[in-house]
Amino acid sequence: VITTRYLIRRDYPTACRRVRRSTRRAARRPRRDDDLWPAPRPNVGGEIAYAISKGAIHQATGTLADAVAARGITVNTINPEPTDTGYASLAVRDTVTQRMPSGRWGQPRDAARAIGWLCTDDASWITGQVINSEGGFRRQ
Repeated sequence: VITTRYLIRRDYPTACRRVRRSTRRAARRPRRDDDLWPAPRPNVGGEIAYAISKGAIHQATGTLADAVAARGITVNTINPEPTDTGYASLAVRDTVTQRMPSGRWGQPRDAARAIGWLCTDDASWITGQVINSEGGFRRQ
């Protein structure tokens, strides 16, 4: 029998080495104007930490919803991307805009409307869900 503890102890050092190697390679790669997101930098991780934290929230949503359902509490997650909060360079803005069927980035109010709806009685049956508020964003 292979336990989770065994797998973590055995594979964790290998996984760390792979992440460090790929981060170093990405940092050495020359930047191109068509890069959508900044290349990861050594000891910073770039988008790696962001992606991992988002994945953790997605996974925790269902577990937490199950844990508090008996108390009448609903738990949902909104995945609002890409949202114009002023962080992106002009080149990134143009690249992302081309991937949006509506021709515009999401605004904070777009996600806020979805959150507002989840707080109403109309959404009382919705729980444990990750709701993508992406405006049809095409990743490819």
